[in-house]
Amino acid sequence: MSISPAKLRRHSPYPSPIRAPGRPKVDVPAAIEDLLRLLPCETYPSGAMAPVRHWPPAETHLTGTDPRFPFLIRQRGQVRSLRVPPVVLLHQLYDLGDDLTHIDRAVDDLCTRGLLTKLRLGRTEAHQLALIKTRDYHLLLARARERCPEARDVLLRYAEFRRNHPTVGVVMTRSDLSERGGFSPADVEHLVGAGVALDIDADTIQWTILEGGDYLHQIHRGRRDLLGWVRAAAGGEVAESFILAKSARDLTFGRRYYIHDLVGSGALQRASAPGGALLRLPK
Repeated sequence: MSISPAKLRRHSPYPSPIRAPGRPKVDVPAAIEDLLRLLPCETYPSGAMAPVRHWPPAETHLTGTDPRFPFLIRQRGQVRSLRVPPVVLLHQLYDLGDDLTHIDRAVDDLCTRGLLTKLRLGRTEAHQLALIKTRDYHLLLARARERCPEARDVLLRYAEFRRNHPTVGVVMTRSDLSERGGFSPADVEHLVGAGVALDIDADTIQWTILEGGDYLHQIHRGRRDLLGWVRAAAGGEVAESFILAKSARDLTFGRRYYIHDLVGSGALQRASAPGGALLRLPK
């Protein structure tokens, strides 16, 4: 069983985003790369740690999408390690073009070819889908095997199952998983315990982001801060250039990552103005 992107949009708590007409169709692979460049995630030699950086990062900071190593951030004067899986949200792509059907089809094509994997963002946000490059997803599965040795064999079988069934939906029934992959109820419990899947009900699971805690914390922080800036502005709208230039050292991701998230989901609307684009709350 799978949930179509159109149905997920209908269940979104936000209204459909307003977009300027006439924009060209989105080059989805290039758009995903551009969004990933807004995440503070780099590839380092084996065993190396990222240098301490001051945030927010530059908008073109990304040099790779290898999730195996943490990086260090400085927030409120403290340095700490943070691990963020290299994911983008499906609705972020909706902010980049007008033809949402084209975007959905392009994403589905990348999934069918085994280049992209769809996952659920979190238990409380069923309408939001995360996209991760399949090779990065398998790196996260390898880390899960190291972290959960008791589930190692099941995770190996699951990785092979994903390779053989690239079009597996975000939602599956336990009976379907048993028929297609030979996974027993105990195997499914191992997948849930390793963070690969979430229990939805007695016979339904959803695949979710591995090691997504830091990511969810940072995306929620950014949403809260940006929405707060717009609410505090006169008339409930603010220039997009103001958001991009505003100093906020606690925001870890590139500012545009949050803007595409909020506008693509409909939590904010973008309006044209002589002085540049405005971001405002939905009417």
